[in-house]
Amino acid sequence: MRLVSVSEAAHFLAVSRATVRNWCLQGKINFIQIGDFIHVDLWSFLESRGINPEPIFASLEERKKNAPKTRRTKKTA
Repeated sequence: MRLVSVSEAAHFLAVSRATVRNWCLQGKINFIQIGDFIHVDLWSFLESRGINPEPIFASLEERKKNAPKTRRTKKTA
């Protein structure tokens, strides 16, 4: 089980976040809700459809590694 956010799943499946959430409610994709956040089991979803998930997750890890670092600045009153 490899959990990703709804946004990441939507990005790699080329669908909207609403579609991913609907699939969760319809039981097409496994998910875990932690507080207000939903994480989906993209790995099992892809495997169940005969798609090798390894290259997709390698791409995801590479994307995370190369993402620009954001700087948080203090908000002034």
